[in-house]
This record gives sequence, C-alpha cells and structure tokens, in this order.
Amino acid sequence: MGVRILRYMQAFEYYALGCEYGKSKSCIDTVYLYFRGLVKEDKKMAEKYLSKACLNSSDIWYKECSALSILYIKDDDINKVKQGINLLKKGCEQTDSFACSSLAKTYKEGNRIRYDIDKVKYYFGLACDYSQKDACIEYKNFKY
Repeated sequence: MGVRILRYMQAFEYYALGCEYGKSKSCIDTVYLYFRGLVKEDKKMAEKYLSKACLNSSDIWYKECSALSILYIKDDDINKVKQGINLLKKGCEQTDSFACSSLAKTYKEGNRIRYDIDKVKYYFGLACDYSQKDACIEYKNFKY
C-alpha cells in the first residue's frame, strides 16, 4: 500500500473522529475523501457524515446541507428524494442560489419528481435574483 493512500486513510480517521465530536468541517472533509475516490466510497457513510454536518452547522443553511440534498435527490428511494427537495427549498428560502438552481434543474429534468415548467421558471428566476449568472441565462432562454 502506498504512502499517499495510508495518509488519506489516516486523514479519514481523524476527520471521522472530528465529525463524531460535532465538527462540521471534519464531516465535509470526510465526505470529500469519499467523493474524490481517495478512500473507499460508501454512500451510507457519506450520507451519515453529511447529515451530521448539516445538523451541526452553525449557519442556518450551509454547503453540507446542499451536498446532502443532492445526494438524496440522486437516490432511488422516493422518500429521500422528497427530503432532498425539502432541503433545497430550505436553502433557496435562505437565498442560496445553488439550492434554487438545483431545484429548477430537478424540476426541469423530471427524472425523480414530476416535470413542472412553472417551478423551473420560478426557481431559475430566484437563482438569478440571488446572482447566479447561469441561472439568469436559463431563465431568459426558457420557453413555455
């Protein structure tokens, strides 16, 4: 086993311990190692650490909650998809342009939830209002 892999595994252990003690940054760092393929990817563990990070976050809405919502939306379990939608709605209400744009894209794709043209336009509009340039382009180019 290479030295670099051992270091990632050690880092993972420290981050996981920090997460268990309520350090949101450690939770995110743990998940980062998963998603970058630097340690064995485990979706349930990623969900566990993102959930802890989201709940432990000192901010009302934080990137941990955003990452968790995307993980949920990609799940096959419709209840988790609904949880993801609710988390994104909460983020959008807190003026998070990424959350608004992600909602718009989810309604636009119509893969896990029903396609809804009015919600697509609405959420792209909010994301644009919150200064996301790509959302402004989508909003202007969107045709009913």
